[in-house]
Amino acid sequence: MNGGRARLTPTTDGVLLNLHVIPGSSVDRLTYEGISCMLRVHVKAPAHEGKANGRLLKVLRKTFGVCEIVSGHKSKDKVILIKNASENDILNKIQQLGDR
Repeated sequence: MNGGRARLTPTTDGVLLNLHVIPGSSVDRLTYEGISCMLRVHVKAPAHEGKANGRLLKVLRKTFGVCEIVSGHKSKDKVILIKNASENDILNKIQQLGDR
């Protein structure tokens, strides 16, 4: 999607969300870059032996619920399936990130 909206793709199982992970950060947090329409997830865990992926899923589950990595297991750019969610649900939660 474009026009300042997150990159989301509805599926029969939920919503696919494109995001960028920043491992080795000082804090776990989600940020939304409106210009690039990219959700960025900062995680404390290093990008070593799946530690950042594990932490990423913990951070995402706090905001979005049940989710899994669909692609990008060894990349900073990932596609995440957020299960049993609608595009509007996800957009509302991403918008709330900017309101914090």
